[in-house]
Amino acid sequence: KHIVAQAVDWCCAKAMAGNAGGAAVAAASISQEAQLQEAKRLVEELPRIDAALKNFISLKMAVGLTQDSDKVESDKEGPKVQVTFDGRGNGLNNSKVLLECARVLLKTLNSMELTSATEWGQRCPQAENEEATHFMQRLSKYEATRALWAQSRAEGQKPTKLLGRSALRQALPQAAAMMLESVADQTLDAGTVKEEDLRLFIEGLGKTLEEGEAGSSDADIVWALDVKAALAVRQQERMAEAEERKQRA
Repeated sequence: KHIVAQAVDWCCAKAMAGNAGGAAVAAASISQEAQLQEAKRLVEELPRIDAALKNFISLKMAVGLTQDSDKVESDKEGPKVQVTFDGRGNGLNNSKVLLECARVLLKTLNSMELTSATEWGQRCPQAENEEATHFMQRLSKYEATRALWAQSRAEGQKPTKLLGRSALRQALPQAAAMMLESVADQTLDAGTVKEEDLRLFIEGLGKTLEEGEAGSSDADIVWALDVKAALAVRQQERMAEAEERKQRA
């Protein structure tokens, strides 16, 4: 609560001073109470980013274990080619790779500041058919996230332990660009992580943040408070679907 209140005050003060770029316009269009409610929503959102990452890793490792029989041999008389999967045919079930990717992501997220509202506006501009009020709402939500992110770091806290899915949706594009650039330039302490592995990791995690058809079917597991219960529900649904197919046959 202390961080929420300070973050809202920080955001409002910067907006009133004219130092937050587009955030000043956003602050003028919504009340301080609205900003406080959004900040509270972000802080109360569960699970946290670090917990969801653990769920993501566990899920991908489980997928790898169940797909061991799907290892591909290019030529039975020649050398064996092992292919791992992320559930859509992409490689990503090696536990060491997954853990290294997660370590790099967490380190990047917890050490970075989110870009200014002006830079965000350039990266996520108003769509041609988007109403100005909707764009300002998006901007104000970003500012709320940025304020909480900055305040948590100022308090010596890790944003990934305080914030959840909505915040990661805002932060991941920036973190991804930083990580991929650093790996390509070999300036990031990424251990044995390769650029293609990191890219797959980011893309897989990113899909759990998207809504609707563009999102991943794994989102309900990754962002579940009770993973065991979510897996049980999925299992029941699959059993029901299998029974329906059996009856139609």
